[in-house]
Amino acid sequence: SYTEVKSPSNGVVGTLPYREGALVSASMAIPLTSVSDNSEVYVYFSITEKRVHSLLRQYGSHDEVIRQMPPVRLQLNDGSLYDGQGHVESISGIINRKTGTVSVRSIFDNTNRTLLSGGIGNVIIPHREDSVIVIPQTATTELQNKILAYKVAEDGCVHSCELTVEKLNDGKDYIVRSGLVVGDVIVTEGTGLLQDGIQIDIRKDEPSK
Repeated sequence: SYTEVKSPSNGVVGTLPYREGALVSASMAIPLTSVSDNSEVYVYFSITEKRVHSLLRQYGSHDEVIRQMPPVRLQLNDGSLYDGQGHVESISGIINRKTGTVSVRSIFDNTNRTLLSGGIGNVIIPHREDSVIVIPQTATTELQNKILAYKVAEDGCVHSCELTVEKLNDGKDYIVRSGLVVGDVIVTEGTGLLQDGIQIDIRKDEPSK
């Protein structure tokens, strides 16, 4: 009746687990409540140690990596994209030994309070590649953890080749790091039915009018 507890920050009050008249103290396991300042929301995600080293080699320092990181998007739990863009604010200097990843914190404006504290989603980081070979994933088959494609020789015979592809992908295409060169002709459909040495006819599409 004589104590006034003030929040150290503005925000939205969560649940109130204690009833009027309950005895409370600073050592309680359950807090009086939680206050969320939802005008800006921190979104945490992880990137691999290998990716961190690659960025450091490219930009030289953590501060420069953060400065060069592009704006990020947020895919909500229902699959929709959040309207606003966020930016990377900090990258942890500690590697998680269990996962081999580094924690990254990004910040999103949330003035409309669409984002709720504790929610989950996917962070989308734009990634640009210049002068690379891109093929549809349907043009490949996977055999004993190897990704294969079928090249078509001048006589129409197909021959399998092992590819090295970028692990980051959009679920539809692969960026090929090795195994193909510009000018190679590959089979893009029905690769699961092919064997080395089979001769096929190359379909020539009619030019559009």
